[in-house]
Amino acid sequence: MKRSDRPRILVTHDGVVVVDKPAGLPSTGRTLDDPQCVQGWLMAELRRRKVWAVHQLDRDTTGLNLFVTRKAQVAEVGGWLARGEKTYLARVHGRWTGGERVITDPIGRQRVGRGWWPALDPGGKAARSKVRARTVGESQSVVEVRIQTGRSHQVRLHLLSAGFPIVGERQHVSPPDTSAPRMLLHAWRLRLPRAPEPLQALEATAPELLLAGI
Repeated sequence: MKRSDRPRILVTHDGVVVVDKPAGLPSTGRTLDDPQCVQGWLMAELRRRKVWAVHQLDRDTTGLNLFVTRKAQVAEVGGWLARGEKTYLARVHGRWTGGERVITDPIGRQRVGRGWWPALDPGGKAARSKVRARTVGESQSVVEVRIQTGRSHQVRLHLLSAGFPIVGERQHVSPPDTSAPRMLLHAWRLRLPRAPEPLQALEATAPELLLAGI
């Protein structure tokens, strides 16, 4: 793993570890100690036999990723996350106009080959995202997406539904978008009001690739 590709520990507090995840590494791997994932890296960094991921970020997605050092904490910290406020930054195709939008398309799953993918589905689970522009260009925009539910691929699918696919999206568009080296999505900010004070307001610096050139 190159130094520039390494995760960074932002906060540690009473068994909760907040990591700034780089692109190219999944949150977890096929095995607990897989070195090619954030979980395996964190176990080595903290010299612990086990750590547990509270939530998952896609391989390409950068930003805030929560782990705990005690398995019993997973449900508690997951509860903070579910009740908290999660904001993502995304670089999208298109010129975002019209101010803030609320997107409520339900999200379910669809069969793809031998597996299942998250997908927009009228019979799926309720999902709610608030989207507003941060920077608007002629052909691309950077938007903030505040999600009030935590469905798989929610940000990706809701932006696609609104007509603004994320730059670099490969899974949910056809043909896959190869205009960027990766999907430009960043887990930017977490507000966890019921958490201890050091964990209540968390933020990760957005990578230059996401914000540059607008």
